[in-house]
Amino acid sequence: MALVLAGLLFLTGCWPAESPPEPGSEPPVVRRPAAASASAAIATGSVFEQFQFKEVHTDFQRSYLQLIQNINGFNSPQIDIRDQKLLFSEYGRAQRKYKDVLKKIAVYAADQKLRCFSIMKSLILAILYYDKKTNKKMFKYDPEKLLSEKILLSIPICPDGGEYSIIYKDGRRLFRCSVHGVLRQN
Repeated sequence: MALVLAGLLFLTGCWPAESPPEPGSEPPVVRRPAAASASAAIATGSVFEQFQFKEVHTDFQRSYLQLIQNINGFNSPQIDIRDQKLLFSEYGRAQRKYKDVLKKIAVYAADQKLRCFSIMKSLILAILYYDKKTNKKMFKYDPEKLLSEKILLSIPICPDGGEYSIIYKDGRRLFRCSVHGVLRQN
């Protein structure tokens, strides 16, 4: 009877299908890729760059809120266009500064991706050389093997802290970075 009940519980999903973990084994470490966003680029910058971005962002927010408050306080029959022009010019100036900073961040992120792809291209050549030298195909990226064969002098790392791996697609080996994605070559 107990065996039948255990079987029913297992089939309905109420019973755990996997065995309990062994006491000596450690749970697998799951690493989450760092976000390649503006905030990640700012966070990796110097203290001065972080302060400058914060200052520009605060100035932009302040000028926007000031603009909204002044628009709400307009008395439409008595609008003086010259006075209101100054109000919009202050907001426009703050907006241009903010856009410039965001553009610099985007350029920095694109530069980091380009550096990462350059490293992946070098790793492809290193792995092809390893394949020829050892007459074996490297299926899993192992930088220690490349170091032991003296193909690489040091382990290459992604500029944004990503991890490299080899993936297979359509029978081809492709390099993948956990932050910047797959290196596509034609």
